[in-house]
Amino acid sequence: MPPARRRERGETERRRLEGRVEPAQRRQGRRPTAQSERTRHKVIQAAAVCIAEEGLAAAHTNRIAERAGVSWGVLQYHFGDKAGLLGAVLERGFEELERGFREVEVGGGTLRARLSAVVDAGWQIFRSPLARAGNEILVHTRAESLDDPDRARLLEAMTRDLAQLARGALRKAIGDARLARQLEGTFLSALRGFSLALMMTPSNYDFARERRALVEMLARYVEA
Repeated sequence: MPPARRRERGETERRRLEGRVEPAQRRQGRRPTAQSERTRHKVIQAAAVCIAEEGLAAAHTNRIAERAGVSWGVLQYHFGDKAGLLGAVLERGFEELERGFREVEVGGGTLRARLSAVVDAGWQIFRSPLARAGNEILVHTRAESLDDPDRARLLEAMTRDLAQLARGALRKAIGDARLARQLEGTFLSALRGFSLALMMTPSNYDFARERRALVEMLARYVEA
């Protein structure tokens, strides 16, 4: 996806998730500085870790501010309110997913070795706090999509973009665009399932056995 389109989509999604409190930085027309960008990054990362480890309901703004080592006023300045922060987390999470899939390297070797590289890389992407937090935000705000057709269309576009990225990674391993398209849904559903399992029962479980089973299933489908 072109960077301009990604920024436009992220800005649209952030506006739809935000409450009525406009960030002071935007209201005052101040241009972001290197320091302010570092602060934003720190707060977004702290929010993602808090949501991934404790759930969205427990991710109170004061707790996030404490994790980030900033005041509530800093959060208001950069994000306006909690909804604005969640929008920023969601946007950054998708950027991480996008970058991760584009950078997947499969190398050589057998079909199973190449598929294993893609599955393992996909799992590293989906297990990150940003990706897990983004999934949880989407789950908890899904009702809003039913009442907002524009937001529903936007989320559908994000889903299509993610499927395209997964398809591209699989195509690197399989070498067949048609088969990659057929397998992208299974591939993403498995990764989401692993991520959801961590959300329900936080642990350090790495799903190594399940990932091997997924590789074998994908390989047998390709070989059939």
